[in-house]
Amino acid sequence: MKPTTPKPRTRLHGFKTDFWKRNADFKIATWNVTSLYRTGESQNLVDVLNTYNIKVAAIQEIRWLGVGQLTIGEYTIFFSGMENTHHFGNGFAVHRTLVPYIKEFNPVSERISTLTINTSPISICIINGHAPTEIKDDNVKDSFYDELTETYKGITGNMIRIVIGDFNAKCGREPQYFPCIEKESLHCNSNDNGQRLIAFATSNGLTVSSTTFPHKNIHKATWKSPDGETLNQIDHILIQTRYRSTIHDVRSHRGADCDTDHYLVISKLRSKLKSQSRLKQDKRAKFNLELLRDETVRKNYENEVRKKLKENNVQIEIDVDLDWEKVSNAVKKAAAPSIGELKRSRDTWYNDVCRIAVDKRRKARDDFIKNNTQTTKEAFIRERKICKSALQREKRKFFNNILHTAENDHTQGRTRHFFRVIKQYKQFNPIWNAIRD
Repeated sequence: MKPTTPKPRTRLHGFKTDFWKRNADFKIATWNVTSLYRTGESQNLVDVLNTYNIKVAAIQEIRWLGVGQLTIGEYTIFFSGMENTHHFGNGFAVHRTLVPYIKEFNPVSERISTLTINTSPISICIINGHAPTEIKDDNVKDSFYDELTETYKGITGNMIRIVIGDFNAKCGREPQYFPCIEKESLHCNSNDNGQRLIAFATSNGLTVSSTTFPHKNIHKATWKSPDGETLNQIDHILIQTRYRSTIHDVRSHRGADCDTDHYLVISKLRSKLKSQSRLKQDKRAKFNLELLRDETVRKNYENEVRKKLKENNVQIEIDVDLDWEKVSNAVKKAAAPSIGELKRSRDTWYNDVCRIAVDKRRKARDDFIKNNTQTTKEAFIRERKICKSALQREKRKFFNNILHTAENDHTQGRTRHFFRVIKQYKQFNPIWNAIRD
């Protein structure tokens, strides 16, 4: 008798085995990117996050001015920075599939911000922090942790609280700290920042998840010194002890490259996104009005408008509001076939040349991480300079072409297109609608 081939189980406890996939397993990461103010770094960040399939990333040292949000590719970056200088600044990069579930973004300061996600059965609040370095004065450290504690206790309601970020804290494997950090830390002894972080976690009922899961030491380190010799675990993820099972893995990924000395730290979190019932909003069509300069197109459009008005039987004396709606619909319906909608250009200066240069820099960085020699270090520095020059050259070329096009539009009288281009590229204008009712 031929034995039967084992088959995967299709049902469990009365449900299909894929029933539990309704629980969304998504990744939350933290990354000190050193600066997004450099040329091409924001586009590079978005590409890396998309490669690792990260839904929410807490970012430190963005170095952008002010407060706002900016959509780049598949991600929306919520940021909080200083007003006058390109120092510090933190925020969140949220994937477009998760943006509808964002309830609130609260920019507390250039070192602390919060993000609330609408999940089920209870929401998740992520606190992003960037602590002062070890050599800073105690007054500066005390001020940061006082503000962090005030922010944490100011979160009201029943929700999962996650504290994440770069705390410059080395948590040691001292026995008295095992209930809070367990035994998987990279370091044997805690520094001053580590003791402050453990005290904050203990007083607020938190567990340090980044030192909980067993991994190789290369997957525990989150920062590498410029000489390539020293490895530290200073970026951490903390969660309430009662919800610690929500996070089922935390580790760093050395292959992610954003031209920073910090590694990308990813945590796998299990939660269910709350269903959204939203009204469908009709998109407002924008028509290419520049075509009306053509005599043939303009006459064709006028004939279409007259035809639509006759079909709708507009009589202004009866009901003005009803007739205005008929006139508006007639004008829009006539514009669609005769003029056509305005096609938005999605061109960007960050092209394939930039991606190839970034990929070469990443490969040189990987060689330097795996083989810490003088040769690999010099090769990495050389590729880094080449990449920087390539990004600046492509950006300069792109905007020179835009200026040349705008100059031709101004010379030839295409005023509408000229001012549209100038308004789009004249300055950095992020929008600010991060808080939802």
